[in-house]
Amino acid sequence: MTELSEELKILFSDELRIATENIKADTSLFSSGIIDSFQLVSLMILIEKKYDIGVNSVDVSLDNFDSAEKIAAYISRTKAE
Repeated sequence: MTELSEELKILFSDELRIATENIKADTSLFSSGIIDSFQLVSLMILIEKKYDIGVNSVDVSLDNFDSAEKIAAYISRTKAE
């Protein structure tokens, strides 16, 4: 797992109260039901605040938010823009 993916796991645990022991970088978060739509909204807000980025609603998709590594890649891409 990348450092950013590890940070996200801590965010999942501390802020969203999700058990992360079995979550790997590529674990499907939404497809498997680990994170629901209400938690997604909270996650987006947390990401915006923690990483000082804006999450565009058109970017909210399984391609960008279905695993810690996909979220980390999205954050990295968005910060680089």
